[in-house]
Amino acid sequence: MRRFRMFRLAILALSVALLIGAASPGVGTPAQAAQAAPTGVPTLRLMVTEPVIEHIRPEGGYLAIEQLPTFIATVGGTFEVHVRRDGAGFATEQVVRNANGDITQRVALPRSAVADITQGFQAFFRVALKSEAGDVLHTASVPFCPLTGERSKVEDNSAPVPTFPWYCFASELTQAMVWGIDAGWAARGPESIFVNGDFPDGTYQLDVEINRKFRSVFRIPDAEASASFTLIVTTDDRLGGGVGIEEEPLPQIGDIHGRHGHSRDVPEVSAAASGLPDLIALPPFNINVASPDDPDAEGRDAIIFGANVWNGGEGPLVVEGFRRPGEAVMDAYQYFYEGGVLAGRELVGELEYDPIPGHRHWHFRDFAQYSIVDDAGTVVAVSGKEAFCLAPTDPIDLTLPNANYRPFNTGLATSCGFFGAIWIREILDVGWGDTYYQSVPGQWIDITDVPNGEYLLQVVTNADGRLRELRSDNNVATTRILLGGVPGARTVQVVGG
Repeated sequence: MRRFRMFRLAILALSVALLIGAASPGVGTPAQAAQAAPTGVPTLRLMVTEPVIEHIRPEGGYLAIEQLPTFIATVGGTFEVHVRRDGAGFATEQVVRNANGDITQRVALPRSAVADITQGFQAFFRVALKSEAGDVLHTASVPFCPLTGERSKVEDNSAPVPTFPWYCFASELTQAMVWGIDAGWAARGPESIFVNGDFPDGTYQLDVEINRKFRSVFRIPDAEASASFTLIVTTDDRLGGGVGIEEEPLPQIGDIHGRHGHSRDVPEVSAAASGLPDLIALPPFNINVASPDDPDAEGRDAIIFGANVWNGGEGPLVVEGFRRPGEAVMDAYQYFYEGGVLAGRELVGELEYDPIPGHRHWHFRDFAQYSIVDDAGTVVAVSGKEAFCLAPTDPIDLTLPNANYRPFNTGLATSCGFFGAIWIREILDVGWGDTYYQSVPGQWIDITDVPNGEYLLQVVTNADGRLRELRSDNNVATTRILLGGVPGARTVQVVGG
C-alpha cells in the first residue's frame, strides 16, 4: 500500500475561521465574480481566512510557512477540468455539465497551462516576500492542483462530500485525469512556502496572487485574484532544529456510491451481468537487471521490471474472499453490478495468505502472469509472481464514463487483510490500474540460463478466463527486449526504445 510522507515543521499558526464574503483582501462575493464570467462557465476566486501569519522557527531555521490560510473557491457552479496526455505535452479543457451530468460545453485551455500532470496548473500562483518598506526579497511561482490538500465547504447547501479525486495522483502510465472543485466547495491554495536565505526576525509582507495568465484563462477578476498577509517571524531556541518526517495513511472514506456492498445472500450467477470490467495489460516498463551480488539473488542473474493491469470496462472488478474453516485459503467470488446495484456473484478461484515479509496479506491467485517468450512463442522463463492483492495504485484513464474518481473509499488499508482475516474484498475500479514491480525476491525472472538475444517480456492477465470481463483480446501486452552481457554482468535494453 502506498503512503504519503509529509514534512512537518514546528510552526504556530493562527486559528482559521472561514470568512465568506468578509471585507478581507482578495475576498469578494460570488455574485461579483460571476458577473465577469460567460454565462454557464464556472470561474474561480482566491479566498483568505486570516490577514496575519505568525511563523515561529527553531534557532538557525529557515522560513517555511505552512498552513497558509488561502483557498480557491468556485463561482457559478462546479469547476471541472480534463487533462489528457497528448504527445510530449497535455491537452487540457474545462468541462461544463448540466443538471443531469451531461457535458454541455468544452472550453480548450492553453497547452502551457499544464506541464506536469502530478503538479496541476503550472505557475498558477506568484508569491512575493517583501520587507516592511515594500522591497521585494524573494519571489516564487507555485503550481495549483484543485485536488491537493484539505478541501472545505463554503456554502451550507453544498454536497456533503467532494466527488473529485484526492490528490494530483498520477504516474507515467496515466493517460488522462480529471481535476475539479465541487460547487459550494473550496480547495487549498498554496499550502506551504519555503524561503531560502538569511531573514532575521521581524515583520514582513507576504503577497499571494493568481498569475495573470490564469486570470485570463478562467476569467477571474483582479479583485478576486490577490491577497496580502502580514508575516511575523520569531525564533524560539527551545524548538528543535530538525525536520520531522511523519508517515500518514491514505484517508479512509466511507463508500458514498454504495457500489461495493457484500453479502453471502447474493444469488449465484452463471452468466455475466452488465457492467463488467475489462482487464487490460500494459507493456512492461522500467526494465533492468538485478545484481547477482544481491544476497537474495543467490548468485543468479534476473530481470526486474514494472507491470500494470488496469480496468477499462463498464464496472468495477470486485473480488471477495470467504475463509474456509481451519484453512489459510479463501474461496474467491467475483461480484457483479447492474446499474450500480449488486446483482450476483460467481466462484472464480481462491485467495491465499502470503507470509513473506513485504507482503503478509491475502492474494488472489492467477490474476496475472509474467514471462519471457521467444519469437516462436515458447516461454523460456517465468516469474514466480502469480498472486495479487488487487488495488487501484495508478489512474490510467479517468475520463471513462463510469470511472471512479475516488477509489480509496473502498478502504485500501484493510482490503488485503491480515493473517487472521475471515473475509476480505479486493477492488480494481474503472479507469484505474494495479502496478507491481518485480523487484521483490521470488518475483524476479531468472535469466541465468537464458541465452543472449531478442525476446518478448510478456504480461498476461486473466489467463485462465476465470474472471468475467467484457473482452479478452487485450489481456496480453509485451515489450521487446535484447539480453546481452556475460554471466554475473548481464544487460538488457528495450528494442526500439
